[in-house]
Amino acid sequence: MTIEGLATVIPGQGLRLTRLRKPVLALIVKWLVLPLATSLMGAMVIGRIVNAVLGTNTYKIYLVGSLDDEATRQIKAGFLNGGNGGLTLNGAAIQFEALNDLGEPSNAQRIAADLAARDNTLLVVGHISSTQTKQALPAYLQKARPPIPVILTTETNPHLLPPKISDEIYYPVFRLSPTDDAQAESAVRFAVAQGAQAFWVVEDTANPVYSGFLAREFVVRAEQQRRRVVLVTTNEHIPPLEVLQKLGVDWVFFAGDWHNGLVLVRQLRALRLGTQVILSDGCTDQRILEAGAQDVEGVYLTHPLTAKAYADSGFTRYGADARKLVEQLLESANRRFSDLAAARGGFPYLVRRVLGIRRVGDARNALVASMAAAVRVQRKFDLSAANGQIQFRDDGSPVATAFHVWKIQSGSFTDYPQGR
Repeated sequence: MTIEGLATVIPGQGLRLTRLRKPVLALIVKWLVLPLATSLMGAMVIGRIVNAVLGTNTYKIYLVGSLDDEATRQIKAGFLNGGNGGLTLNGAAIQFEALNDLGEPSNAQRIAADLAARDNTLLVVGHISSTQTKQALPAYLQKARPPIPVILTTETNPHLLPPKISDEIYYPVFRLSPTDDAQAESAVRFAVAQGAQAFWVVEDTANPVYSGFLAREFVVRAEQQRRRVVLVTTNEHIPPLEVLQKLGVDWVFFAGDWHNGLVLVRQLRALRLGTQVILSDGCTDQRILEAGAQDVEGVYLTHPLTAKAYADSGFTRYGADARKLVEQLLESANRRFSDLAAARGGFPYLVRRVLGIRRVGDARNALVASMAAAVRVQRKFDLSAANGQIQFRDDGSPVATAFHVWKIQSGSFTDYPQGR
């Protein structure tokens, strides 16, 4: 009830209550309003000072992989071609850094745990190889809070993401390459079209997460095409010639990297078995042409890029596409940063926004929300693949991408059947 209301209820007291109104209001202002306003202003000032001293004014995007590997070096070159500055998110500068996991799963796991604990990790590109990436993803997607967005470039195993305990969980992962179920399907259909009857499937032990799944998937697809898989081995166990002849092997599929792929091809040449060979995309490397020379002439390969696209830019295309994707995601997150960050950060983010405190977790929340929205509305990103337009499914896999078949001819990778 107001002061005026009391005056009407209590006769004769109106004048006295009117006289009390100003002192009461003065006390309210002095002891309640001013302290609250002062506290709020002080918190805002202190918050900005704390943010300037202890807060995050720079976010980091890390590219991680075996930097001694030629494919990784090319991806790094394409990714960093746009420079190491100029991009921002919510006013914080974006910087890029490359880390070397030496191609070792244990190193990948250790580096991922370290990046997940840092207060400036915004996004990760890597780890380029399926085996290392599988070890790293749990730290980025499950241990980090909120999860760290990840862009996968050449990893093709479809089962790299950690299992979900709920269908409502969204893992912020975008993949630039199609997956190995598509690779196995393309390889089998091609070989069958060439008259293949009996397959020997060889699994490379160097990258087991990649080669193990791909080899098994090839077997499944071959059986679906009513073709016989008569032998499955690793590259470390090559059967005698008489066994291969008795089994009637006419096509060999190798899932692995170029070093061991070249060794297998040379072994087959020495055995004079007369089989056709198709190598997986892990063998795509100029060094197999240089070192293999006549040994690899006529060998087939599968790859997400056409041979022409690979000749034009090599693996730098993956790095360039990863950079383009990052820039488009940052643009989306900047456009609606407060709404996107608040959608996942809730009330604590709103308090930090009022106080002027910047945290990388809010930036990650904005990116994650932007990626989830892109999947939901089937947004198309401007990238090299799929004629410059590519969109992503909920599991991160790209839509409308496929594997192509190449043939090594005259010392070069050529598109098949154009290269016949």
